[in-house]
Amino acid sequence: MANANAGRGLAIALGIAVFVADVASKEAVLQVFKLHESSVVTPFLNLGFWLNPGAAFSFLSDAAGWQRYFFSIVAAVAIT
Repeated sequence: MANANAGRGLAIALGIAVFVADVASKEAVLQVFKLHESSVVTPFLNLGFWLNPGAAFSFLSDAAGWQRYFFSIVAAVAIT
């Protein structure tokens, strides 16, 4: 049982670290770039600032906003 708890704690810590890195990187982009501006980082990687009002690849971008709550609930159920 101790191994299962250790694995769960590691998964939670990793999830928190990814969340913090995601928020920090988005804040950094907001500070450095203007909307629709980008910069070449490497020959195969550009970093830029665009807004995505929908889900992945603007899926449901013209929906009334319910998709944010729906996918949050789906994610919460999936991780429990």
